[in-house]
Amino acid sequence: MEQRKEKRNRMIKLRISEAELKEIHQHLGRSTNRSLSEYIRRLALNKPVTVKVRNASADDFLEQMLPLQACLEQACDTYTKAVDRLQTLHKLTELKGWLILHESTRAALLEQVSRMESLTLQLYEQWLQK
Repeated sequence: MEQRKEKRNRMIKLRISEAELKEIHQHLGRSTNRSLSEYIRRLALNKPVTVKVRNASADDFLEQMLPLQACLEQACDTYTKAVDRLQTLHKLTELKGWLILHESTRAALLEQVSRMESLTLQLYEQWLQK
């Protein structure tokens, strides 16, 4: 059974100021409605309007995490290349040189992981307090 879409062939004109229009568009932007007509129709007919709510702590978390993710990916790539190079070494002197050279890469990778862990724990603790 197909539901037929009701034709909307009647129009209501409404005069509003620029400030009111901006405010309506701000409210529309926070709702899940796709169009201004749909949003105003739901309000006028006293139907529920779903409003999106942002979690500021999660936004802050993501803001801090995204640069760390990029750094972590770079460190992982560098470390993977270093390990690939390690597998081609055959002499003990080459191995010692590799270890000295790539100790800083390993430390940078571990530091990024530690910072991500710290931020994740902070977000977890904030959620526990709610």
